[in-house]
Amino acid sequence: RRTRGRDVEGSRCIVHCYQAKCNHKLRPCTTERGGGQAWRILLVHAHPVDESFSCSLAKAIEEGAVEGGHEFKKIDIYRSGFNPVMTAKDRKGYYDNVDFDERKEAALTADVRGAIAGLRWCDSVVFCYPTWWMNTPAAMKGFFDRTLIPGSTWTFPPKPEGAVALQPGFMNSGATGLVPGLTNIKRVYGVSTYGASQSIVTLAGDNGRNMICTAIRPLFAKDCTCGWVGLYNMDFVSPEGKKHFLENVKRIIRDEL
Repeated sequence: RRTRGRDVEGSRCIVHCYQAKCNHKLRPCTTERGGGQAWRILLVHAHPVDESFSCSLAKAIEEGAVEGGHEFKKIDIYRSGFNPVMTAKDRKGYYDNVDFDERKEAALTADVRGAIAGLRWCDSVVFCYPTWWMNTPAAMKGFFDRTLIPGSTWTFPPKPEGAVALQPGFMNSGATGLVPGLTNIKRVYGVSTYGASQSIVTLAGDNGRNMICTAIRPLFAKDCTCGWVGLYNMDFVSPEGKKHFLENVKRIIRDEL
């Protein structure tokens, strides 16, 4: 295992890397715990198979949150009734509420309203999923597409006074140039498994992690902390190594989030 940190857009990015070749030597991490306080943790999980290792990871995350005295809620995309498919109606109405009107938000489908409510409730969000073809499962991407909508979770920067359109390069917030609407979220963590080595995943772009840490994180608090926990070469990890990984994930959520 290797642990490292780097600055990303003014925040602190903490990465925990677990390679198959060292799965018998997992040791406690040395990163600092976030002040020892209790957090409101929302877990968003995506995997269709109940017996999957990803579902075991989701359970470990929940157990770590409970053991750490944190408040906890979960959105299980495959089992909660959330529909990740954006319909033609969804897309046509995507910008209808960019200036935010509670009545228009109330007209959203129940699954989207519930997801937005969960994101507004938490101060910490954990995304847990398997990396397939170097990206999130389609269901997780659909969750982002249908939930992170204008008005409810972000909006555009205001126009300069007297301007008829945004001036080129005019931005007042975040790397994406969007004004964040979920500033209650102070930390975001990803927990994912990979079929390839970390070097290959990095070379391929690790697109799910890149999307969450680069494109989505600016919708949260300006100083939002990013963290990532990855199990690489997972098909070659021994049962003992997977058990240690589960224990480390639980401990990170319990003690270090």
